[in-house]
Amino acid sequence: MAKRDVHRGFSLIELILVIIVMALAMSILIPRLGDISDDARQVKLQQVASSYSTALALVRAQWVAQNTSGPMENLPGFGRGDINVSQHGWAVSVNGATDPEKLRQQDCVDLWYGLLQSNAPRIALREGDGAPFTAFLENNRCYYRFSGNPDFYFHYTPENGELVTFLNQNVSGER
Repeated sequence: MAKRDVHRGFSLIELILVIIVMALAMSILIPRLGDISDDARQVKLQQVASSYSTALALVRAQWVAQNTSGPMENLPGFGRGDINVSQHGWAVSVNGATDPEKLRQQDCVDLWYGLLQSNAPRIALREGDGAPFTAFLENNRCYYRFSGNPDFYFHYTPENGELVTFLNQNVSGER
């Protein structure tokens, strides 16, 4: 009697079970991956807001070290020496304006690059320009939003140096 070479593959039931298990695993993992990317965005925003806050504190310290009072254009000793400060020593612009009441939207972008310097992520005045951050001005505050996510942003008030970070409706204040 001739010996038959029998090749056994997977049965239809085994294949269906594997597909079901994979579908269940994917239904659990895919939403979690979305949470991970939100977590990464939150961390990035917190890092940038912290750097911005530190730069603001350094500008103010330099203003105090100058032993001056009142507004000052082109504060020496910080960055390229082009930061302009208000009468209270808070960064206002890099274009000669020292009055927080006369802030323009472009001043927010200029401050971003002037304060964060070479570590500044790209920023745009409107979403869709491919920059990771978007700047806009509202009520004499500079808002910096993580592009594509309106829940992740921080704002800076040049009048009093207040910086507030918003992460999914959670607020953390810094000064």
